[in-house]
Amino acid sequence: MTRRSYPRLQSVSKVKPNNGCRCRACGELATRKVWFEVSYFRGEDEKVHVCDEHAALARSDLRLLIEKIVAYTAASGLFRYIAKMAPPRQPARPHSRTSK
Repeated sequence: MTRRSYPRLQSVSKVKPNNGCRCRACGELATRKVWFEVSYFRGEDEKVHVCDEHAALARSDLRLLIEKIVAYTAASGLFRYIAKMAPPRQPARPHSRTSK
């Protein structure tokens, strides 16, 4: 078991200003990409696009940035929009095996 504390900042990099991505914490035009590790398992990394203000917040207090992203996403109705896009689950079909 690892003794590292998570979430942990991995890197902050620049993105092109004309990429069309919006900040996940405030909705402004994103200029940075923040990568952070959620746990020690491989593949448990998250990537979010943020503005300069929230990139600085990621460097100082990553947990606060994550809370702001969750609050903005919930307030903007993004969860409801994604739920509408997802097709409803179909009931399982009975197995049609015939015995001979």
